Amino acid sequence: SKTLPQLDILLSRLDAGEQFNITFLGGEPLLYPQGMELIAEHAIEIAEQKGISLRFQVITNGTLFNEENIAFLKRFDFNVSISVDGPPQINDVQRPSAGGTGSTAKVLEGLQLLLKNRSKKQMIKVQGVFGPHNTQVFKAYQFYRELGVDSFEFNFDQSSSDENASKHFVTEMEKVCKHTFENGGETALRQIHFFDQLFSQMDEHYRIENFCGSGRSYAVIDANNVVFDCPWSANDLSAKISQGT
Repeated sequence: SKTLPQLDILLSRLDAGEQFNITFLGGEPLLYPQGMELIAEHAIEIAEQKGISLRFQVITNGTLFNEENIAFLKRFDFNVSISVDGPPQINDVQRPSAGGTGSTAKVLEGLQLLLKNRSKKQMIKVQGVFGPHNTQVFKAYQFYRELGVDSFEFNFDQSSSDENASKHFVTEMEKVCKHTFENGGETALRQIHFFDQLFSQMDEHYRIENFCGSGRSYAVIDANNVVFDCPWSANDLSAKISQGT
């Protein structure tokens, strides 16, 4: 009741030839594949009328893949980001199943099914969260390389203010960068999402206001049409744009 009218408003303001990206995240969006399909079909109907290009992405924990929802993701050429914090001995601790057991085996089983049934346009990525709770970035990188995916993403825990963990994360990323470049050059380095973004910005001479871009290069609108400067501050009314500083 809120999402479809909001899509109508946003898409109505785009011109033919422009691109619009829709990302489903959560929670776990694959709990609601029918809702995702309804939104995708609605957006495509409008986009085709206006000559707008659409791209879809889903960020998922990867435990709910099955033949039916993989076919749906393939039909709409969804880019898929799967949250995995490293090899089983790490990920099973960080992301246990609802019953308290490890989830990695289920994720890997679903990932192989996804890779086997993907479309040529789909980008499959794995991403992990690192911080005081998980410092083994290089070990995660070695694990990711064996999965057969297109891209890797390494994120520092946005809720952490641990300076030592932050410094360790940077050291680990430098190690990953050095190893990757020495063994595969720019092509291999671009498989890491962060570096691919940097190369693309340089290739396109794309100017950014600052590293983050929060409130400058982008803003966030919630379901009530309140505008925030950052996804992490959405729903915090004290942080909405035009409030305070």
